[in-house]
Order: sequence, then structure tokens, then C-alpha cells
Amino acid sequence: MDYNEEAKTILKTITLGYEEIRELLILTVIESCTEADSFFKESIQCERIEILDYLVRISGDFDDFGDAPIQAPYYIKEYPSYMLKSYEDEMIHSLLNDERGARAFLSIALGKIKSEKAKEYIYNLAEDKEILGNWIFEEARKLYES
Repeated sequence: MDYNEEAKTILKTITLGYEEIRELLILTVIESCTEADSFFKESIQCERIEILDYLVRISGDFDDFGDAPIQAPYYIKEYPSYMLKSYEDEMIHSLLNDERGARAFLSIALGKIKSEKAKEYIYNLAEDKEILGNWIFEEARKLYES
């Protein structure tokens, strides 16, 4: 299957909605599918708030045990701080309620905006060397200190 062609088909959709963004996130997991990854990187560069909105919503979908909610924070963290600030509460909710640790990259987004609400939680996770992916929380802590 040509996953780049599948991504191109989705991108031709007149209106990209929740499901289309979700499908593109799933395609980003496939290393050979550069179209989906390029779409998200371009959306970040162009500061497309509607895509960020979908990404935040998808990252908070705890009924979806697939790749989309895991991939969404990877792109969320790349948006500029000023755009992330209005999503602070949603990102904290997703991070705090993530039992699988799949949304750890949200801590970097929260570190970028220096979220006081999430600071103690992120610092505690950064100190816990038992956590798989602990380096992500250490990176978030560094953002608070910069």
C-alpha cells in the first residue's frame, strides 16, 4: 500500500475535519509516509490554529487507544507558545489523565508556556527515573528554567 497516496487523498478533502486529521496522524507513524508529516509541519509553520485545535482535541480522546492521540502531542509541542497558551487547561487535563504515558510530549508544550498549573507535576515526573521516557519531562523542566 502506498501510504503517501493515501495521505494525498485525505489532503484533497475539501474540508479537513476531526476524522481526517486523526487519519493523517495515524499515517505519520509510518516512516515512509512523508506526506502526512509534511502536512503537520507546514501547518505549524503557517500557524494554522484550526489544526492545533484538532490536535488538542485528539490528544484528549481517551476512548481512542490507537496512534492518533499519541502522535498529536508530538506536533502540538512544535506550535508557538502564544498559540499554546489558550489550550493550557486541555493539555493539563490530557497529561494528568494519561494512564499509559502516551501524551508525555504535552509536558514540553506546557513547559514552553511555563504553565504554573503543571509545573510541580512536570518537575516530579522529571525526577522519577523509573518512568519510561523520563527524558521528555527533563526537557520540559529545562524549558521552565530557560
